[in-house]
Amino acid sequence: MASIRVDGNDIFAVHAATAAARTYAINHLAPVLIEAITYRIGHHSTSDDSSRYRSQYEINDAKQYDPLMRLHAFLKSLHFVTDQDLSKIMNEERIAVIKAMETAERRPDPSIDTMFDDVYNEKPIHLQLQEKRLHEHISKHGL
Repeated sequence: MASIRVDGNDIFAVHAATAAARTYAINHLAPVLIEAITYRIGHHSTSDDSSRYRSQYEINDAKQYDPLMRLHAFLKSLHFVTDQDLSKIMNEERIAVIKAMETAERRPDPSIDTMFDDVYNEKPIHLQLQEKRLHEHISKHGL
């Protein structure tokens, strides 16, 4: 399979790689794997503290690779945006994310049965067994 490796923190490089992959896929009627190399700046999860296995220098140094900050620096160097523009955009996006989370949190929880749906056309035996055991556990211990 054809593949392209790209700096996943560079929006322009990712765009170019995606365009090249699309062209290749159309011209060759074949798939293309895009490997976007990136750096996880944050923790793995809310229970993770990456400072246990990363130095403070590494944590601070990694921020220079933040794709949004890189894009902002580029646009700012061309005088397309200012720091005030960035602050306004970040505030608008923060509000939009909070509203989306509030909307999602108002939705009812899905049925536990959906956890085993929509993966396979026909549910394999091992999933049928897991589903049966889950229901037995819930019957015995509750949710």
